[in-house]
Amino acid sequence: PDAPPPGELGIRPWNSRRTGQPVPGMDAMLPPALAPMLPSMDLSEDLTEQKGEEDEEGGMLTQRTGKLDDLLLMDLPTNGKVVAELKARYSGDAIYTYIGNILIAVNPYKQMPIYTKEVVMEYTAERVGSLPPHIFATSDHAYSRMVMTRNNQSIVISGESGSGKTESMKLVLTYLTAKSNQYSNVQERIVLSNPLLEAFGNARTLRNDNSSRFGKLVEVRFDPSGCICGGNIRRYLLEKSRVVRQRKEERSFHIFYQLCVGMDDEMRDRLQLTQAADYEYLRGGSLSASDEDWDLEGYFSTEDALGVLVTPQERVFVFTVIAAILHLGNMGFAPRENEVRLKIVSKESLNYAALLMGIDTDDMKTVLTRGTTTTAAGDVERHLTVAEARAARDAVAKELYSSLFDWLVKRVNDGICAEQWVSYIGILDIFGFEDFKAGNSYEQFCVNYANEVLQFYFNKVCFAEEFRIYEREGVNIADPPTFATQKPSVTLMEDIVFATLNGMAMGADEASFVPAVDSEVQHREDVKAVFRVAARGFAVRHFAGEVEYEVADWVETNHDPLFPGFVKLLQESQYDFIQRLADSTMEARKFTGSGSGATLGGGFQQSLKDLVSKLQETDPHFVRCIKPNHEKKPDKFDTALVEEQLRYTGTLETMNIRLKGFPYHDGFKAFYDKYRILGKNSPPLRNDLPISKYRGSVAMLCRSIVPVAKRHLYVLGKNRVFYRDALFGMLEDSLVLAEYAYVVRLQHWWRGRYLRLRFLRIRRATRVLQRYTREYLAHRPAGVRPRKVQARVAIPDVEAMVEAAKKDPVILPSAVAMQPGSAASRAIPAPGSSGKTIPAPGGASRSAIPAPGGGSKKAIPAPGGSKIPAPGGGVKSPPCARAIPAPGGSRIPAPGGGAKPQSAHAIPAPG
Repeated sequence: PDAPPPGELGIRPWNSRRTGQPVPGMDAMLPPALAPMLPSMDLSEDLTEQKGEEDEEGGMLTQRTGKLDDLLLMDLPTNGKVVAELKARYSGDAIYTYIGNILIAVNPYKQMPIYTKEVVMEYTAERVGSLPPHIFATSDHAYSRMVMTRNNQSIVISGESGSGKTESMKLVLTYLTAKSNQYSNVQERIVLSNPLLEAFGNARTLRNDNSSRFGKLVEVRFDPSGCICGGNIRRYLLEKSRVVRQRKEERSFHIFYQLCVGMDDEMRDRLQLTQAADYEYLRGGSLSASDEDWDLEGYFSTEDALGVLVTPQERVFVFTVIAAILHLGNMGFAPRENEVRLKIVSKESLNYAALLMGIDTDDMKTVLTRGTTTTAAGDVERHLTVAEARAARDAVAKELYSSLFDWLVKRVNDGICAEQWVSYIGILDIFGFEDFKAGNSYEQFCVNYANEVLQFYFNKVCFAEEFRIYEREGVNIADPPTFATQKPSVTLMEDIVFATLNGMAMGADEASFVPAVDSEVQHREDVKAVFRVAARGFAVRHFAGEVEYEVADWVETNHDPLFPGFVKLLQESQYDFIQRLADSTMEARKFTGSGSGATLGGGFQQSLKDLVSKLQETDPHFVRCIKPNHEKKPDKFDTALVEEQLRYTGTLETMNIRLKGFPYHDGFKAFYDKYRILGKNSPPLRNDLPISKYRGSVAMLCRSIVPVAKRHLYVLGKNRVFYRDALFGMLEDSLVLAEYAYVVRLQHWWRGRYLRLRFLRIRRATRVLQRYTREYLAHRPAGVRPRKVQARVAIPDVEAMVEAAKKDPVILPSAVAMQPGSAASRAIPAPGSSGKTIPAPGGASRSAIPAPGGGSKKAIPAPGGSKIPAPGGGVKSPPCARAIPAPGGSRIPAPGGGAKPQSAHAIPAPG
């Protein structure tokens, strides 16, 4: 009720912040009754800050770089001007920039004071556009739209590896939990799930110290009041090959190094863990003593998350599985002299691994050194070679880690599930586009395929689908912009490369893979331009540039071999936790079809299709993360690198279509219901009206609220209203002011109503108190002083007042008139009397004093023959009321108007 006006809160209209100009005609767009309630607001800003400087003749000079919050305000945009603007903003620590409703985020590679709790609360209290561009503003836009429309929303965060996607996702989660304004156990679990999954799913790569090696879609679910009530996490393609090998400058998943550094002595002795350099699975990557502090901090964060998300016993088993994998990797194989059988070099590692997994050592040795070959005569058991035994060991380690990761995701989902929810905001954080120039493997091919699909989805939403809507609604755009499509690349990867791989049996000759793909490409004109044969494989021209792939071990990797013998052995473990992991592995293989005869690529393709289908059911919001340099150094802006990223992400095409098209379009009914409070005589519309009736009402509303000079910013289609960014900002600003004016009007009415009711209650209570006080004073026996009663309202002592008036009549002249026999006695009217008067007792004057509460039907004979109305006038005495004998034989009703006294005595009336 006591909220200050928007000007005192620092609220500025949406469009004024982005353009630096006041919204013309905003006051005229409000209903006349509301205009006086608006506070005085200075909407103007320094125009030169956004639009440029004027010369002496009033002409506009070139725009000043680094001052545009929205690149759509740029005159004649080109790639060079866009890069120059981003560079100027980056040098001033302005890392966020808008392109309409698309957010460009340039990674600063340093800590910045723009993510504090105070900043979060500031963006929570404001609306989109009233503050500088920020990831919090995009999050708030998604939340507000979800609350308003009840439609599911999605925030798609994309960019190269190392551009800041993972950090952006964490910031979105932080903001949504603050916006929910009701911190609960579910919110705590959603927030803590992020460091846990980072520890088990992120790793250091050549381009990023905290690269996501899996994709995830985090659904934050809300109840009808807009508070977080649950969530769900979907994961895509964990790069489990990183468990067993990494490049020299890279590392495995964070959790392995965190355990080696952070575990206490008791747990370390129990798991027989030492330093990271002692394990074969970690020695191939980067090992540096400078990383220990970072790993130790990560270990504590992981411990905190596990302490909330899993039980203490489950936490121990999670660490046990990680230690078992490390010991498994130290098991070496060597052939026996003059024998076909293999021997295990490190029996200590074999014993530790078997002990931690709860299985028999001899059974484990047998499974890892012997295999089964299927022939026409049946299954034949044989001894494995050293290479085959190592492959079996690595396959077991990868599958065990993958099962543990899936269990963690399921455990998190079990803790944050919600039975009743109305809508959600999905946050997509998926691995970024990668090109290592040499040695791009099957995993990089899958990662880039995912980015290719998402880029195609972006183009489809922003360009193709937009033009399709224009055509369907009969909206014409002069000189429509052209845009690139990645359909040939997606077609090549799906219909040819994956199809060829899936058609090759396990153990097939890999040398025939590339010629088979090339032969298929030569018969397809639509994909010839994006494919070529390379020295060690082939190259694909992606949206981000050409990438060469080495095809070694692709057939085996794609089939993702599973060793059923070892899984069966794990199912017989003495630990229930290990048994559940083995069971889930077999169930997952059956469910996804990635067992025998199925492929990893096929399952990944299907999961991406499901992801895109889910995104298409939401209202998307895009965040484009940009990497300013390859060295991950702060305050360094590589112009060529940034321009390349802007080019292949279609930034310029996005700007052109936003400028020439109509990026905002709502149905007639939705538009009318949202903005009708801005118009005059705009009653609500029924839901059963025909579209033509809606169209006419919307047309009248638009003519009423849009100034003539701005009417080129919108057009009416067959079923929708299409409008541009400038008009959207103006309407949103006016809507804010109108809502504020209505709230002020409601507060004005309620405060008046509340105070009026309060006044009436006080007046009614005062009158009741006055009535009983007068009744008491009127019927008090002569010569009897009133008994002093402790009460809230003191009964005035009339006799004392009379004595005081004798000494100083100025004090209370009316008291002198009440003295018996006073020459100045006169009639004193009583409040609420009916006009009848009572003569002053014993007075010489025949003036009468009105009876208290005049209007009584019965009268009391007074000296001289006049009648004295009964006290409590207007209230009929009940039959049980006893009367007081008065001189002359009449009866005086008992005071109190019907209340029967405990003892009734005859009291002689005065005179």
